[in-house]
Amino acid sequence: MSENKWLTTDYPHIIFEDNSVGQLKKEIWDASDTEIDAILEEYGIPSASELGEAGCYIQNTPRHKCIEKRRNNDILFLPIGCTENHGRHANTGLDTFMVTQILEGLRRYTAKQGHEVNLAFTPLNYGGHPYHHMGMPGTVIIPKEVVEEMLIYTMLGLWNDGYRKIIMINNHGHLWMLESAVQEFMKRFQLPGIFQVLDWHRAIREFFMPVDRNGSLNTNWSIDIVMEQGLYAQSIRLTVPRFTLVGATTREGLLTAPFRARFGRESGWQPAACRGCVGRAARRRPRLVRLRFHLPDATGERGSRPGRRPRLRPRFEHRGHGAALRLPRPQGGAGVLPRLLVTVLPLGAAGSAVTHHG
Repeated sequence: MSENKWLTTDYPHIIFEDNSVGQLKKEIWDASDTEIDAILEEYGIPSASELGEAGCYIQNTPRHKCIEKRRNNDILFLPIGCTENHGRHANTGLDTFMVTQILEGLRRYTAKQGHEVNLAFTPLNYGGHPYHHMGMPGTVIIPKEVVEEMLIYTMLGLWNDGYRKIIMINNHGHLWMLESAVQEFMKRFQLPGIFQVLDWHRAIREFFMPVDRNGSLNTNWSIDIVMEQGLYAQSIRLTVPRFTLVGATTREGLLTAPFRARFGRESGWQPAACRGCVGRAARRRPRLVRLRFHLPDATGERGSRPGRRPRLRPRFEHRGHGAALRLPRPQGGAGVLPRLLVTVLPLGAAGSAVTHHG
């Protein structure tokens, strides 16, 4: 068996497979800003949403034209989004608008090539969600069974209309439900065709890794540790190197032992906004994060058990590209700053982590 071949870049942790897909990704990776602009222009990006543009989706195209387009190309793309709280700066339909406009660009490009693909409205304006999304205001959670049945009978109706190649492009975190729907569809009806699900962001994951060049994601962060207030305030700044976010969760127990061992995770940040439950939405504080820090053994705390390190519960506030921590003065250890553990995965050091001690 021949060895796998890889296409390398200037960054050891970013490589592409030496096949047609990897070669295309490598070509885009090496493209200049001018070349990227030219590619986007071929797809008509940026453009306004075409959800209401006649002739774009099968639902807003006259029937006779849909039949003509399908006979020329029976590939149909289904955009999959949701309704989800993405923060105060974004709308709850962001996932749906993103994926529909990506596919609209693909439709425009293929139309120029003479083999226009077909688009259908999303069957899921409200999607499925993992359990830790429960209670988030603005997030509408549909039961797994409803999501699957909606997709199953959407595919059945489109197949019956002559579309034999149905590809769902997902832009939300309910992938396991979509895969389950495809499995059940094939088992239940046993119809010939191609039925696929693709997370578009996973397909281009290499482009989300920050690198030292123009246009890359910016992860230059610093942490200010502020103790006391007024004339007695003390401040220490820790510069955090450029890093790749490996994963985040609001449930510490979800992190497996192999994950901790590989990436050296030593402390958890839990956004207070994600800790709410149904009926307690008014208690959310989106900009406040609680962290847990361990004090040195020499610092005592009244009422603590022998051998157990006391904990601080500081304030953590976002400030642009930086953050500030406000720590209470530790009891029994005036002037002693607790040890701060911050673990990140630095650029170019895949599989290892750096721990900063403050």
